[in-house]
Amino acid sequence: MNESGKRKVPDNSPVDFISKRWKKQLYEDDGTTINRHYYEMAVLTELREHVRAGDVSIVGSRQYRDFEEYLFSEDTWNQTKENTRLSVSLSFEDYMTERTSSPNKRLKWLATNSNKLDGVSLEKG
Repeated sequence: MNESGKRKVPDNSPVDFISKRWKKQLYEDDGTTINRHYYEMAVLTELREHVRAGDVSIVGSRQYRDFEEYLFSEDTWNQTKENTRLSVSLSFEDYMTERTSSPNKRLKWLATNSNKLDGVSLEKG
């Protein structure tokens, strides 16, 4: 509208995205003509809300940048993935075997060495 110098909002302008709060103010008294000032305010308000929600990003912004920019690039991810290993097995069976055997080993060690520990006394055990 600014580039063409028009003062009137075209009748086919989208209004589906505008909230109920603004739709009440959007039309002139005749009910069909869109009020330009209210339309612009409604568009800017909706844009602000979508930027805050993260639905719209702003190029060059630190706070409202695209979500993908927070992630590793594919090359960085592949390098990091190869150089970083988890300290546990990815196999469920191996993981559970290690998790259940570790307390058992410690309990057996404690049962064997409980009388050799200073300041430790076990009763009824």
